[in-house]
Amino acid sequence: MTFFSFFWKVGKNYPLPIFSIALLMALIGVGEGIIVALVIPLLGLAFNNASVLPQQGILSFVVQGIGHTLALLYLTPSLGVMLVMIGGDICCAGVA
Repeated sequence: MTFFSFFWKVGKNYPLPIFSIALLMALIGVGEGIIVALVIPLLGLAFNNASVLPQQGILSFVVQGIGHTLALLYLTPSLGVMLVMIGGDICCAGVA
């Protein structure tokens, strides 16, 4: 039995769990893509390097939001804080 025939039979017998798993995996993939897209701007924020920070668009909005959130928590955007944020996401995504 090939993989596709096995997947087809399982999908016919258990459609809701298969759909739920596929949807959750897609959401995890989108989350990981966002984190990968934010690595360079977050490190630019940590090193206070304006040349790598996005100037417009949704990425700029997200990086500014992260900066304001860190300020509300009385944290300075440093390399250690950014690595904990990135590493925490990778660790939690690995658990899911």
